[in-house]
Amino acid sequence: MSSSLLQHFKSTVIVKIRGVTMQNDARNQYPQIARQHQSQDGPELETHFPLNINRIDDDVLISIFLTALEAADSANPPMSPAHPAVVFTHVCRRWREAALSARVLWQKIHLVIPEYPRGWLDPNHHELCAWKLRLLKQQQMTETWISRTGESQLHIMVSEAWTFPPTHRSCYGEQDYSNLTDLINVLCETSSRWKELELDLTFVSSQRSSFPTTRFLSLPPQDDPLLTKVRLDINWNQPDESLSHLLVSKPSILEAVSLRSLTVSNETMVHHDLMALSITWSALTHLDFRGYPSTSNRVFNQSQALEILRLCPNLVSCYLALASDSKLPPSPGNPITLRFLEEITLRPCKWHIARGFAPSLTLPSLRKFSVQSVTGSLCSPLPYAHSGLCEFIERFGHSLRDVTFQYITLTRDALRQCLANLPNVLSLTLTDAPWAVTSGDCARIDAKLLQSLSPQFDPVGFHRPGCPQLREHPLCPMMEELTLTINVSVELEEMALVDFIESRRKMRLMGIDEGRTVTCLKAVTCNGHWARSLNVIEELRRRGVDIDGFSLESW
Repeated sequence: MSSSLLQHFKSTVIVKIRGVTMQNDARNQYPQIARQHQSQDGPELETHFPLNINRIDDDVLISIFLTALEAADSANPPMSPAHPAVVFTHVCRRWREAALSARVLWQKIHLVIPEYPRGWLDPNHHELCAWKLRLLKQQQMTETWISRTGESQLHIMVSEAWTFPPTHRSCYGEQDYSNLTDLINVLCETSSRWKELELDLTFVSSQRSSFPTTRFLSLPPQDDPLLTKVRLDINWNQPDESLSHLLVSKPSILEAVSLRSLTVSNETMVHHDLMALSITWSALTHLDFRGYPSTSNRVFNQSQALEILRLCPNLVSCYLALASDSKLPPSPGNPITLRFLEEITLRPCKWHIARGFAPSLTLPSLRKFSVQSVTGSLCSPLPYAHSGLCEFIERFGHSLRDVTFQYITLTRDALRQCLANLPNVLSLTLTDAPWAVTSGDCARIDAKLLQSLSPQFDPVGFHRPGCPQLREHPLCPMMEELTLTINVSVELEEMALVDFIESRRKMRLMGIDEGRTVTCLKAVTCNGHWARSLNVIEELRRRGVDIDGFSLESW
């Protein structure tokens, strides 16, 4: 276990012990020990640590294990003797018994196939023998890991430490991969218990359909499937479809009627259409498709996206990477209704969404909307009437609560008009693109924009005693969180930011005519702004602004 993870685990244990001991210890001795720790260094803390942790119940101890495991899961640790779940079993007898009894600690199985031997650089097959030995150890560990899960559902992740060298086929025979076959078979024999499957694999031209890892692509669906989530990140370093046809062939584990979430990288579908996958599209609640790679002759534009969305009426969230598209023609039929869709992220290839996309959809439950382009250099801002982004927000803005988009894709007036259509947004993120070259009347995060987001008060009139009268309603009146990503070459007007925060913090909740409200700002994040000359928090304090519960990040 890494030192940072160990420290996180230790801190978690101390917090948990403090809460549990305070509740269960009738003598209430822990506060006295805690006060002693405040004036003592780490070694003294270790003296009391075993005594306290041995006094808590097993279920609390297991919950501590799970908390530490969640911290490690962000890095997807593979099965190994250094995995946190294994480390827990080596501390003491009680920890071992608790960890082995907790099947949930072992349900996530991340197999990393060791780096393949280098073929022609291994004439005496020393690397091959070492590789087989590593595979044998992994097989034993996998069998042990699986045995500790009982009959629980499994989350399977398979990746490779390095891609398959193209010289292998001329150096080794199929019998040389028997250990890998045995390892893959151990995993696949549990496929009836898979709840989640993630494949991060590469296939090259020297591999054939009999290669062990191809079995994942041709597993049949189970009679009573549990599989709900699949992520495919497959690289086809092949000039033809010699292996990729397995992805769209039957039988396929993707046919599982239980499948609800599908994530597909762009390289995965280099040879085939997304809709060729054997999937019950109408059952999906989450779809993440990163489009087709530049080497493919297929294009996933907004017209194609609408076809997919029509097949998926039960989506709750989706992420779609879109190729360039001109204005979409009017839809010949009724708009596509996705009554459960709450969140949609669009990633246009070159900055802009085509107009006509939003009118083709009816999204009564939409709450979160994000548009992020990651390619392109020259960005030409569009006026309101020509922007598909503005068209989308105009159509769905009143229902949106969380919105993210790149403001440099709009002119100054278009940005303000766009924000005017977000009366109920709670979280707003406006991002720049440091690699982009902009032209024309490009929108900026400046004093004028911040002023339009600020309520204007009547210096004379009062709404009620001690409460200034609101003279002008701000854009995005319900906004609680604002995140700005600003190009390092652009100077942020810091005093204007202070004025904005002060105005939005002036009252916790202000009632105005027609029963509408202005919500108190809770958080501001400024990323990319380094030329700071003002301590914003100190300036707010100097002005007497209430900053209790307010967060200013990246400052």
